[in-house]
Amino acid sequence: MRETAKGESKPFVVGHSPAISGDEVYRLITPAIDLMPHQPITARQVFPGQLRDLLFANEIDVALRRGVESSANLVSAVFAYHELRIAVVADHPLAHRNSVSVPDLIDTPIVVWAPERRSFYTDFLVSFCRRGGFEPTLIVNPVQGTPPATAVARFPEACAFVTDPPGDLHGGSVRVVSFDDPPLAPVQALWLPYTHSPVRDAIVRGRPDSDWARGSGTRPGAGPASRARP
Repeated sequence: MRETAKGESKPFVVGHSPAISGDEVYRLITPAIDLMPHQPITARQVFPGQLRDLLFANEIDVALRRGVESSANLVSAVFAYHELRIAVVADHPLAHRNSVSVPDLIDTPIVVWAPERRSFYTDFLVSFCRRGGFEPTLIVNPVQGTPPATAVARFPEACAFVTDPPGDLHGGSVRVVSFDDPPLAPVQALWLPYTHSPVRDAIVRGRPDSDWARGSGTRPGAGPASRARP
């Protein structure tokens, strides 16, 4: 009430898992920025296991993660998809390919940030490989919270799934390569039931007439365009 009397707007806090980059978060909240340019918005990176507790503690207003499963006592919606690619070190055998197919990864371990059956995102990547006809070798990265493409510097024999655009990263030491038929990773929003927020509504509804996601996925609400649907 004091904030309202003073004409102040409380910052809307977007919590997001490390699997969604800061650049991607900005693109996802752009509809809210355009509709409410004077509304303060804060993006806060947190680990997936903390998102639920922070929502109930009212420390974040909406949580963004890679997932599709509903969470007890929360409302959820999958509202965007991002195209996945692979990152490898510059001298990796796949680094100079124009594109790769799933079978090309048979001899390349995949760096993940949580073991299978402990993370939806890991399970999603494993399922993608299995649909491609092979059982992937996983390496669990002990370094948490850094951009996914950095993992291959520690494990140069491996690849990491990323949403970065194709090309060079980190001064040319890492190369991002596209898939012939790319998987699309979902973005799910979670929030408390019985709450109303025009900022959250603008983020989740997106802009149907926008091409903001061109080159990084499909527009919000459009659904996946790949057989690798979660």
